[in-house]
Amino acid sequence: MDDAVGDGVDVLSVSIGSTGAPMRFADDGIAVGALHAARRGVVVSCSGGNSGPKPATVSNLAPWMLTVGASSIDRAFNSPIKLGNGVAIMGQTVTSYRLPGNKLYPLVYAADAVVPGTPANVSNQCLPNSLSADKVRGKIVVCLRGSGLRVEKGLEVKRAGGAAILLGNPPASGSEVPVDSHVLPGTAVSAADAKTILAYINSSSSPTAVLDPSRTVVDVRPSPVMAQFSSRGPNVLEPSILKPDITAPGLNILAAWSEASSPTKLDGDHRVVQYNIMSGTSMSCPHVSAAAVLLKAAHPDWSSAAIRSAIMTTGKRLSSEPPPHLKF
Repeated sequence: MDDAVGDGVDVLSVSIGSTGAPMRFADDGIAVGALHAARRGVVVSCSGGNSGPKPATVSNLAPWMLTVGASSIDRAFNSPIKLGNGVAIMGQTVTSYRLPGNKLYPLVYAADAVVPGTPANVSNQCLPNSLSADKVRGKIVVCLRGSGLRVEKGLEVKRAGGAAILLGNPPASGSEVPVDSHVLPGTAVSAADAKTILAYINSSSSPTAVLDPSRTVVDVRPSPVMAQFSSRGPNVLEPSILKPDITAPGLNILAAWSEASSPTKLDGDHRVVQYNIMSGTSMSCPHVSAAAVLLKAAHPDWSSAAIRSAIMTTGKRLSSEPPPHLKF
């Protein structure tokens, strides 16, 4: 941070946070670095963390930095699902893989297809080496979020010979659906839709489903809404200082991606992409940093405190089609 200040930057974008009990400002390297930067007129924008929705989880709490939460945008990657009983459900996905043929595939719940010895409390999680190949081969496997990475669950379904993954939200995540570029066909659904799918599986001796290709839709409502994962206040170090300061787009954001890493970062995934869909306050923080850059360009004489204040006190919801001069 000191080197960046020495180079003469106007804005620092810090997509770094922490978990657990926060350090005192004097012991926090990011807080100290941000203070030095602010004293030299540099705006510092920091991620608020991804430990929500529990209260008092927000990180980067110093008053001289902008602490950014994450919210949704008005875009979705709709992936229709049709169950064997005719019920239609809308999932979301960005995986590049599709099930061959427009046909029904057998549907199985992960908890009904695990190998012996799998702990009961995670039997529906599709954790590594938990699925029985004999029970999932050629089937769409319904897994639930919870322990482990979402993309690792898809890898486990693929390892066991499953045809596709259908990833359901736990109740705490509600209708918020983060999308992933899985290593096999698949989609993700809300908690309510996952409950509907499981009820169908339990009511049928031969449950089936078909996953249709996804498509991008815009003007989704309601939006924006706060992301469940976005860390919440209050500020545990100084409750009189409200944190986060502001929210910005952080759910299912298209971002540049290093070609040295696959979209899932999993061993065995050899795909090369220039862009990826990501979620987190590491995605929302750069949006606010860019707004700070625009303000600094328009008002080069403004202090870092003035820019922080302008961003925090003038934010308002725009229509889905903003005027041309606000399309940035």
